[in-house]
Amino acid sequence: MPLKLNIGLSRKVGEPNYSSRGASVNVELELESSLAREPAKLRDRIRQLYELAGAAVNEELHKGESSRRCDHRDGAGKRQPGSALPGTAAQVQAIERLADRQDVDLVEFLTQQHGVSQLIELSRKELSRLIGLLSARASQPPESRAPL
Repeated sequence: MPLKLNIGLSRKVGEPNYSSRGASVNVELELESSLAREPAKLRDRIRQLYELAGAAVNEELHKGESSRRCDHRDGAGKRQPGSALPGTAAQVQAIERLADRQDVDLVEFLTQQHGVSQLIELSRKELSRLIGLLSARASQPPESRAPL
């Protein structure tokens, strides 16, 4: 009999004039019942799902914000300071945890793919995409993971 795992996450952000907007996501997943005998693996899977849910909620809450503020880049592809919404501390922490678990050299990856050396130099949208990439990669067996 498979295990059913249901993860739910909801978040609200304040808006001007005492209003707010919110987003929520619920994910239900069937897992192998053998995971019940492996608490560490089960916790890792739950953590991965929360990270995915958190990224989806953040993306939904901040949809359109980056279009209100232009994301200007210089000739080398580097984002100019102040040109897009900065990433959140939670996003940075999630990426660091995911990268650490997968032995990903973040500095090398960021330098090659984004032309920056620190996560704080990326926008919320860029960090959200990176969380999705690392989360999807984490769900694959290590031997079948494609290099970043």
